[in-house]
Parts: sequence; C-alpha cells; structure tokens
Amino acid sequence: MLCVFVGELMEVKASVVPVSNRDDFPNSAKEHESGSSLQPLVLTGVTTVTVGMVIWIVGLITTAVFYTQLQNSGRGDWPWIALAGVFLGALGRIFALRRAKRLGITERE
Repeated sequence: MLCVFVGELMEVKASVVPVSNRDDFPNSAKEHESGSSLQPLVLTGVTTVTVGMVIWIVGLITTAVFYTQLQNSGRGDWPWIALAGVFLGALGRIFALRRAKRLGITERE
C-alpha cells in the first residue's frame, strides 16, 4: 500500500511545472492585468511587532493576577509562556528597529 502511494506521489511530483517557468503567472516584474506595475510594500514591521508585544504584556499581567487559580487548575505555566512572548517580542522589535535604521525607513512614510 505504501509503495503504491509513494509511486503515485512521484508521478505527481514529476508532472508539476515550477511557477517560474510559467508565462501566464503574473509576478512583480511584469505588468498586472489592470495595467499597473506591482511594487513591494515598504514596511519595517516595527508596529506589528510592538502590537504583538503589548498583547503578550497584557497576557502576562492577566496571568499574574490569576496565577493562583491557574496553578490550582494545572495551568501554572501560562505566565511563563506569556513572559517568553514578551521576551521574543522585544528581540523582534530590536531586530526590526535595527533593520529600519539600516534601510533608512521610518514607519510613517
């Protein structure tokens, strides 16, 4: 049974045409159907990372307030998860700010 599945998978994989070889697929270098040229968005991600970090901070405060109830119900690890989210958000914000500074992009442009 497994051999039949693997054989069928190999046949399907061999018949797939890569997207880069297709002429009918629009990309950023070609004109779109509407006639306008598509350009990439100029965003740094600082706002997105900051909003995510604020949400994790709210979660950390909430889980700290209800820590006793969470501990009694077997969910005592939730504050640590929220703390990890805040920490990773802070790292992401540092990297996003460094990238924006290196590229000379401000979030309000």
